[in-house]
Amino acid sequence: MREEKGQALVEFALILPVLLFIIVGGLELSIHFLMANRAITAANAAALAGSRELPDQDEAEALALEYAEKNGINPEDVEVFTNETEIQVFVELSTLRIFFGRDSVVEMAVYREGGL
Repeated sequence: MREEKGQALVEFALILPVLLFIIVGGLELSIHFLMANRAITAANAAALAGSRELPDQDEAEALALEYAEKNGINPEDVEVFTNETEIQVFVELSTLRIFFGRDSVVEMAVYREGGL
């Protein structure tokens, strides 16, 4: 019985890095999916709102940027391209990487035709 004293501590020390890797990896993956969801929701809302103003391209672009901002996206992270019949909205967000060492970029593009 005396030879087994401290065995749990050794096992815990061996498994702790694996557990931390799984927990932090899951956290980073969750953050990435959250940001992707934010980006696609904002891009969809912006494209849908902007498509209602077509063929007025300036008004469509302004409304798309406004709706992206209402969805919590910085207008500097949004690109809008329009012509008389369609609008394209691109949203690019950076997510912080805690464990794996570099930022991840979430890019979403949405295409809509005008005239609801």
